[in-house]
Amino acid sequence: MNWTEVIDPNSENSYSHIKCDTPLGKIYIDWKSWKTNPSFDISIDGSWIGTSYDLDESKQISKDWLTEKYNSLKSFLEG
Repeated sequence: MNWTEVIDPNSENSYSHIKCDTPLGKIYIDWKSWKTNPSFDISIDGSWIGTSYDLDESKQISKDWLTEKYNSLKSFLEG
């Protein structure tokens, strides 16, 4: 997965964040960078899919979510 570098808060997202374009939509991981121990919230096209206290773990949660959706779509199309 090709994640962006960290993007500072801007008009698109009011928190520090990274994003990744996927065939199923754009995944965002955002966090309140001013906090000592921030949580990393994960969403795809505005729908929340998880939270972690570690950025790398959040990336893995994102990948696992995509893998699950892929497997569901594959089973559906092959059925």
